[in-house]
Amino acid sequence: MGLSREQFNEIRASFNQIDQNKDGVLTKRELKNMLRPLHREVGEDEIAQIIEKADVNKDGVISFLEFQNAALQGAFSDVELRKSPSAA
Repeated sequence: MGLSREQFNEIRASFNQIDQNKDGVLTKRELKNMLRPLHREVGEDEIAQIIEKADVNKDGVISFLEFQNAALQGAFSDVELRKSPSAA
């Protein structure tokens, strides 16, 4: 089953919002900064688990393709990655 344009755009928007320095990858710091205002301070172990789930090539960061695949597989189901109302 293919990804609709709307789904792709939503995933891309989420990735772009998290990628604060716009280098095309998500770092531990960017993930932590994204999660902090959503619901709680997250520990290094939680961030490491997110990276572990998504980082297929094990380079320590999450590329857009890794992020997209992880999102489609439900790896972030317990984390809200959509834009906050204030970011819209």
